[in-house]
Amino acid sequence: MGSRFLFSSVAFIFLAFTLICCKNGSKTEPAKQTEQVEKSYPSVSAYEFAKKQKEEGADTIIYYKRTCINCCDFYNVFWVKDGIHHLNKFYWQVVDSSYRGITSVMKTEEVNLLNDSVFIVLAANYSRLKSDSITPVFTAIDHYCYTEFTIYTKGDSVAARMEDYDFSEPWVPENLKGKEWEAEARKARRIYQANRKSAWTKLQISVEREIIYSAGTSIEEQKRQRTFYDKK
Repeated sequence: MGSRFLFSSVAFIFLAFTLICCKNGSKTEPAKQTEQVEKSYPSVSAYEFAKKQKEEGADTIIYYKRTCINCCDFYNVFWVKDGIHHLNKFYWQVVDSSYRGITSVMKTEEVNLLNDSVFIVLAANYSRLKSDSITPVFTAIDHYCYTEFTIYTKGDSVAARMEDYDFSEPWVPENLKGKEWEAEARKARRIYQANRKSAWTKLQISVEREIIYSAGTSIEEQKRQRTFYDKK
């Protein structure tokens, strides 16, 4: 009788210990930790910031992403609330570069807008942005820069992506000859002219002028803007 009681007691203790261990092992701390890591990235921080401003009633938000493949990313969020214009920047900043490698930290800052020209251009061209598009230009080069726009107004939104090659001088494959070459050249020229005249191009120029001349913009970010070397 005593041995049966002892065996039952040991079995009960073992079962209780197992249940406690399983319960402790089901905590979601690793997921929370992963979420905290993800939020340290400029892409996530910029997106969440724009989303927050939208939820809190901002009148207009311009989310502007500038990426150069295998190089760098810059995020700028222009927004208006109660008639006041803002620009918030999100980017990586190198804090240590040595033989051990490069250490970067995510930086965010709000800078004063020089003027409201970005929102003036947006208001004047918004209806065209809804119908205009940038026609992609084929390229086999794997290192290039591109821009992504997402614009939110109260009750509406519009977005676009454009690669820098979409605005380059027309290029026609060298293997084409005669009339085939001429036809392809005319097509490429039409695409080039349409892209340059697009409402998206006007907005991009205005946004990049503001970014280039803002006090919080680094030399590296300035040079990565498509229109930095554009003399037109």
